[in-house]
Amino acid sequence: MNIEVKGINGEAPIYILTAGEYEQAITNVKFMLCLVTNARSKNRQLFCYTGKELIDKFTFKPLQYRVELKK
Repeated sequence: MNIEVKGINGEAPIYILTAGEYEQAITNVKFMLCLVTNARSKNRQLFCYTGKELIDKFTFKPLQYRVELKK
């Protein structure tokens, strides 16, 4: 497995996923994302998703774009 771990302070599963991590989620069958909610408290919880589960269960909104002059 190729595991990426994300920790967030709150309970809501809202986090930043890089373009590379997104690419892995859609192309790598061994990719898994593990999310720790309430990461800094005693009430933390661990949730793990395969790439397919991640794509199926979450929505993705772009935060920024890399812009280059066309060649």
